[in-house]
Amino acid sequence: MSMLQSSLIVDLKGLLGSVAERFKRPGDADFILHLNAAAQAMQRKRPLTKSAFLLLVADQENYLAPSDLVLPKASTWGRNGRLNKKPWQKGYCKSQPRMSVAEGVSGQEIILSPPPTAEDIHCLGTSFYFYYFAKHIISDVANETTIKESDRDLLLIRATASALMSMAAQQVMTPVTLGNSGISMPKNGTAAALAESLLTMFNEAP
Repeated sequence: MSMLQSSLIVDLKGLLGSVAERFKRPGDADFILHLNAAAQAMQRKRPLTKSAFLLLVADQENYLAPSDLVLPKASTWGRNGRLNKKPWQKGYCKSQPRMSVAEGVSGQEIILSPPPTAEDIHCLGTSFYFYYFAKHIISDVANETTIKESDRDLLLIRATASALMSMAAQQVMTPVTLGNSGISMPKNGTAAALAESLLTMFNEAP
């Protein structure tokens, strides 16, 4: 099954059935919004880890973060220095900088504390390699969607729940009937009740 955004929108509309007619913003903006909300929820269900590196400057603590960063995870910088040298030898990395995130002028920044010194960089290198938790992406470009095809149904269940929650927030109280699909899920009830059932399905899924 395709993981392109356009294909996922078609299937989300099918899951919503006649309810899909309530979402009328141009360019399928409502459906994209609910798919992105589901992708965000998938970050907790299926964390995505990526790697990157910073080019270090002595005594500088703030660096522009990757655009898809959620949280820094761990760094490998200085690992070889600790493995190959004894604490009393010159060049031993005494402390690994802690990574945190702050909002900067140009976007999110990674803060290194304490910032590496000139001696640290001379001994251990200018490239600070690290792993981080990244945002899931749903794209219409081939192979850019980061959610696996095996999790397609789970994503669509969560996107359907997002759409129903938006209806419940608008106090739509009349019973609704969702469309038929290959996904086993409740079809009839109020928007709020169906949303709650689908959220439970999503949260309890392995």
